[in-house]
Amino acid sequence: HFPAAVSVRSHSLFQSSALQHLFAKMDLQYEVNQFIPSWSGITCKPYREVTGMIRVPYFWEDDVHVMAMERELVSPWNADAMLDREGLKVFDFHPVHVFLNTERIDRYERSRGVHRDARRLADHRCASQGTRTFLNELIARAVARGFQFPQEIAVAGFGRDVPGAAMIERTW
Repeated sequence: HFPAAVSVRSHSLFQSSALQHLFAKMDLQYEVNQFIPSWSGITCKPYREVTGMIRVPYFWEDDVHVMAMERELVSPWNADAMLDREGLKVFDFHPVHVFLNTERIDRYERSRGVHRDARRLADHRCASQGTRTFLNELIARAVARGFQFPQEIAVAGFGRDVPGAAMIERTW
């Protein structure tokens, strides 16, 4: 339990009305359980849902991107293409995929047995382009292009009155 927490994301994006009401009752302000894939063409914008919480959809997740590359749904590791997309840009990186520099899901699957042993897990790292190198490129490109990391975000229909969210934003 983290008493200072203001946001929540459930493992495997598990959500329900009852859970949403529980989150609101715990005074959580933001919920990030809605994934809208980058290739969908849908522009991500935060919005206030029925409990008063702000739902913040995200459009990129490392393991999903790797699987989508394998299926040729997206171009591989193009930070500028992701930053060029309209709307809010929320990225989801899993620590294990950053550590492994995952570029193919089979690398992650082959390493499952040693996930709790950092020394042995390091033997499974990808030496070429992957999740970690993409994260580093994404940060460098976002900073170089003047992206801001504001402490508040505009919520559809509510103006710029939502403190505490640190997300990459430009215009949407």
